[in-house]
Amino acid sequence: MSAQFAAAKGTGGATPAAPATPTASQVKATGLRLSWTSAAYPGVVGYDVYQGSTKIGTEANFTPNATIFEVEGLSPSTAYTFSIRARDKAGNTSAASAAVPVTTAAKSATAPTVPGTPVASEVGPTSVRLTWTASTDADSGDHVDFYDIFQGGVRILSLPESVTTAHFGGLSGGQGYSFTVKARDTTGNSSAASGAVSITTPNPTPIGTPVAALNATTATYTLQYNLPYDLHLVFIDTDDNPATGYTVPVPGGGVGADYMIQNGSLHRSTGTGWGWTTVSGMSPLISSSGGLYQWSVPTSAFTGAGTTHKVVFNGTGTSPEVYSAVLAVTKN
Repeated sequence: MSAQFAAAKGTGGATPAAPATPTASQVKATGLRLSWTSAAYPGVVGYDVYQGSTKIGTEANFTPNATIFEVEGLSPSTAYTFSIRARDKAGNTSAASAAVPVTTAAKSATAPTVPGTPVASEVGPTSVRLTWTASTDADSGDHVDFYDIFQGGVRILSLPESVTTAHFGGLSGGQGYSFTVKARDTTGNSSAASGAVSITTPNPTPIGTPVAALNATTATYTLQYNLPYDLHLVFIDTDDNPATGYTVPVPGGGVGADYMIQNGSLHRSTGTGWGWTTVSGMSPLISSSGGLYQWSVPTSAFTGAGTTHKVVFNGTGTSPEVYSAVLAVTKN
């Protein structure tokens, strides 16, 4: 117990011991790897990494394994020194380790070959997949290290040389985009840009026409979502009374949701703002293939339900939020 209290408290006013001198490996023209022997936990929780007198990053204590830090953004054929300071829970830092001197590799004479023009596939309203053929590097001991992807001339992503396909999100519907790829070797040489691929994202209506049905035993709800959403919601006013349940913010109002389906679960309103209680044992989601969401709920799950329900569908997150019109459905 005393050891646990000491671990939680940290070392207080004590100062951790200076770490061992780091070792530099995988030294390239623009980066390298530092590693050092980890201190015994819980005395040290992390480390501050210094390039000369400038702190360039922090790393958690990897005990019992060696702690590793990747250094990037260096210049070819340049001398540097690196040192490490240990840090405990209380924020106390040690003296610096002995510094390790490193001179980065020289820049190679030849840039990588130009990657193939990317091919666009899976073009959606907010995303696209790009695939390109790999580059090569003729210099002995050098190789392609990264692929840099550019959108409209601005680099948006760097990927390791083993990756020649990537899925990009965050696009807008109905917009034109142009992409190119450059290969970059271990010494920082970049190829010329590949040929450009241009796309125009589709701009569909965010949701289709909602459908709901209600009979003596089952309520079913169906809606086509044409944009990606994190949450797919169905608000259900089971007593046709806007004064009870959660007030759904749709034009015209008039819906007080007593129940809500959120993706694959059913929830009952607590009657206080955005307050919900999960209805146990309910898994209403039947299918979501191709963005066509279908739900089914036994009517026995709805307490205090009337013969007319009002329903509002909602999509939120990732894409701009959308609400359907209010749909009234009567038990048949």
